Amino acid sequence: MGSRRPKISDFYYLSQAHNAGQVAKVWCSCCRTTRFYRPYDLKEVFGDIPTTMVREKMRCEQCKQRYYTNVDFFIPRGEEALSIKFRRLVTIKYERRVIWQDE
Repeated sequence: MGSRRPKISDFYYLSQAHNAGQVAKVWCSCCRTTRFYRPYDLKEVFGDIPTTMVREKMRCEQCKQRYYTNVDFFIPRGEEALSIKFRRLVTIKYERRVIWQDE
């Protein structure tokens, strides 16, 4: 009996994590910073993706590394729920770049 590949229906999506009251804990192993996000805000940025893919999309805001980020979804309990400082999504800005070519 080998291990089976997970189907797309086996994944847990950001909208489901939000409905369950979960919180995303994102930490960087390189610079040792930890930040907390609400799954709804992550869904606005990345779309309704499986929670297992959030790690691939996140980048540390301090050291700009993608390789060292780790993501964990959990339900905060008791005093921990009151002491968490969340990073809120304020706005999404699109950058306009001009590319020149010599003729």
